[in-house]
Amino acid sequence: MNRVLEKVQKYTDCLNRGVRIDNGQPIPEADLAELQRTSDFNLQEVMSLQSLKSRALLAGLMSNEEAQYIYDLLGEGGTDRINSAHLAVRLVLTNLHLELLNLAKKGKI
Repeated sequence: MNRVLEKVQKYTDCLNRGVRIDNGQPIPEADLAELQRTSDFNLQEVMSLQSLKSRALLAGLMSNEEAQYIYDLLGEGGTDRINSAHLAVRLVLTNLHLELLNLAKKGKI
């Protein structure tokens, strides 16, 4: 089971149908445009997520499959790959980054 892949599939389905993930209500075009505009990763965020992902893997909070999938999504050496990915991928990884930052803050990874 790859929880990250499952979330990406769920988010992709909802975004392709133009509905919110949390309640199934339509997403206004202006909100989608704003998400597209603000969802790009910078290099520091990519490096942070790669590092936190590795720490979560070592702590047993993430499977090898999930860690490899995240690595593949982010790509190597820059932001081009992730910033050209579907909006769903960028939203899932943004949420995951926040979750991992919170775990790190609590000393769990």
